[in-house]
Amino acid sequence: MGSQAYGALDKPIVREVPVNMITSWYNYRTDMAFFDKFRTAVTPQIYAAGKAMHLVIWDGYTTDTWGPKGWPDSGMVQTKYGAVCGASYPLSNEFQADMVRLAKNTGGAADGPPLYVSMFTEFQTYPCREDGNYWDTGQDYYKALKDAYREAKASFHKYAPNSKVALSWGGWAATFDDPSRGGGRSMLPYFKDVMDESDFQSFQAMGNTGNVEQSTWMVKALHGYGNGFSLLAHYKPDNNSLAVYDADMAGFFNDAKMAELKVNGLFGFSFMEQDMLMSSDSRHEQAKAAITKYAEPAPPWPLT
Repeated sequence: MGSQAYGALDKPIVREVPVNMITSWYNYRTDMAFFDKFRTAVTPQIYAAGKAMHLVIWDGYTTDTWGPKGWPDSGMVQTKYGAVCGASYPLSNEFQADMVRLAKNTGGAADGPPLYVSMFTEFQTYPCREDGNYWDTGQDYYKALKDAYREAKASFHKYAPNSKVALSWGGWAATFDDPSRGGGRSMLPYFKDVMDESDFQSFQAMGNTGNVEQSTWMVKALHGYGNGFSLLAHYKPDNNSLAVYDADMAGFFNDAKMAELKVNGLFGFSFMEQDMLMSSDSRHEQAKAAITKYAEPAPPWPLT
């Protein structure tokens, strides 16, 4: 359950049913003062309750999805692969320093509940314009992002011994395919190197339609990388449609679909926030029933 661990243990849905993973979003370094409070006021309490922590790392310091967004005026970032157009913060030394600090604020004992880290969620939006949905136009930026991912992953492993780190996809990759450009579904193999090095795989589902179908494809595709396990890092219809939410709840939380997703490696499901679950008494009860039936404690590591 998201979107922040601060106060999460007091949420009715968390008190009433076995919500075993608490999600928090880190959007930009201006969030760090908030996360500094976690070290004593949040993190120990979550782990003491036997719950896993989950961080979603997003380049949220943006003003427009497809245009220059918090980038330098030129829109270009200097990397060892040349000048690339895209979000500068994930490629910066400041980002790496912030990840060390964040790991120290949210990490726990190696033998305690895990800290899952969904790094660079929706990373297909980080390069300029629509370049990010295609390897052929985004590849130089992505080479630099892979380096940044590896460095941040190493920092979490060092400073948060319970951490497990994954690169987090925008689930819309499942909705189209362009093999000639390495786009959509055909983009995944270009990230095999970092996904095979990761502790698990991660993706989001925030479509205005088709979230169950998209997620099913992503889970099955991601099952072929690394240890084969994946986490749905944040679910919520982007248009806040209750009709879409209702259809998704029925589509996800039934025995057949849960069995299909689990056998293909899905081990966790994070609601982006509780608002839609709590929008009516009937939805609250439906969510409680689904969580009670299908939730399991955070699995021991390594996953098998």
